[in-house]
Amino acid sequence: MFRIDRSRPWPPDIDLATVRGTLRCIQDDIRRVPQFAKIVEALEEAIREIDKAKAKNPPQVVGGVVTHDRSVPFRRRNRG
Repeated sequence: MFRIDRSRPWPPDIDLATVRGTLRCIQDDIRRVPQFAKIVEALEEAIREIDKAKAKNPPQVVGGVVTHDRSVPFRRRNRG
């Protein structure tokens, strides 16, 4: 289960591209069941909202290099 790191409680870093891809896969599976048409529509709305969030918070680029993207988590290497 996902837990928010209490040393940095908000906002959590979320990889929106992965969330979007996961929702798209779920939507493709659910689309095969006609009774789930409203779920397909709801997932499409969620995907549109993700696209809007990505558009409002594009990665910061300095000299052609992405320096920061709030939608992709920073991962530290385990030095143990």
